[in-house]
Amino acid sequence: MSSVSPTLHRLRLLHCYLRGSTVCPGLPPTAVVATIHRCNHLCRMCIREAKFFAGPEMEVGLFHKIIDEGASYFRYLSLDGPGETIMNPDSLHLIDYARSRGIRMMFSTNATVLNPAMTEAVLDSGLDQIIFSVNGASPEVYRAVHGVNSYECALANIRHFLRRKCERNSGTMVIVQMVCLRQTLPQVDDFYRLWRGTPGVNSVRVKKDVVCVGPVDSGATPARPQRRYACPRLWYGPVYIETNGDVYATPGVLYKAEPVGNVRNNTLAEIWNNERMQTMRQAHAAGNDSRFQVSTVLIPAPRFQ
Repeated sequence: MSSVSPTLHRLRLLHCYLRGSTVCPGLPPTAVVATIHRCNHLCRMCIREAKFFAGPEMEVGLFHKIIDEGASYFRYLSLDGPGETIMNPDSLHLIDYARSRGIRMMFSTNATVLNPAMTEAVLDSGLDQIIFSVNGASPEVYRAVHGVNSYECALANIRHFLRRKCERNSGTMVIVQMVCLRQTLPQVDDFYRLWRGTPGVNSVRVKKDVVCVGPVDSGATPARPQRRYACPRLWYGPVYIETNGDVYATPGVLYKAEPVGNVRNNTLAEIWNNERMQTMRQAHAAGNDSRFQVSTVLIPAPRFQ
């Protein structure tokens, strides 16, 4: 175990970022780990609209390796990726294993497979935070964004979860979230009225579309201005780890740059400071990361099947 306190470790990483150092001590305090590619929705703002994901679900042994190597530094870990987390039958075991190592855990879900039994299992796991993704305040808008007609199912499952959370006096933080899109923008006020003040809801959030697959769908290639500041995620995290063990520098480069390594072949510590990561940090610190924006053919996922 690392003898460095979490606060001191964060300060060291901040110091490396401000200096533009290419090598960072330890590991980042946060990580995003994808556990599944399957999903029962076809959301317009999902990265699955820009890139086809294939491959196995996260193996329990591989997840244990990631946690064992990162537990000394990880303070917070998200089980989010291109799929619906709780469709992975091992998801609750993964949460339990990471929490047993002192790591706070969260994931986001569309809630449509969150039946009563799953609700109890999630609350039993001691999950620290759950985000319910509800994009719309009406069945029509919800279907236009999610690609499925499951609005009432999602609401019923969320309300049941909230009721059981309150009855059990659970400490799981609940965020109800909507992404600001052309379809959802007129319903922002209705969304807040629907969820704000609801018992069991800790936060209601309307966030901007950070994936931005629109230009990819249209075939447009927006001009990229020279970067003014280096991306702090290359120094602070989170790193993104795919189901097959591929490690990406940050979640934001999933369809823009190649992996920087694979945890089946190297340790996380080796990948965190390997030649590619150091070169990427150096390029960002210099204000020009263009050579890390790969040119690939993106395959949009089929919609409304």
